[in-house]
Amino acid sequence: MIGVRIRRERHEQALTIAELAEKSGMMEHTLRDIEEGERHSPTRSEMESVAAALQVPVSSIDPVQEDLEAEWLELVKTAMNSDITKEEFRQFILNEKKKRQRKEK
Repeated sequence: MIGVRIRRERHEQALTIAELAEKSGMMEHTLRDIEEGERHSPTRSEMESVAAALQVPVSSIDPVQEDLEAEWLELVKTAMNSDITKEEFRQFILNEKKKRQRKEK
């Protein structure tokens, strides 16, 4: 799925794999493997490099990122529509972060 999205975007911009490789700083064979589905899990860094080279958001080529962003937006909307204030929401997040830091020690 990721490879299909990258290939589609690359074709829309009339770029060859070699040109995208040069722009992204990646190896041609790596991009080819991703596009052809031989490599199903590119790293986050690779996804960011390709997206930057294509001048598109990562979410346009990575459906997981797209889903994650939608999930975060839904969470924030839910909080906004509840009786919780921004400060209470902020405080909750800070408290949870502190709890995790204590557990890690």
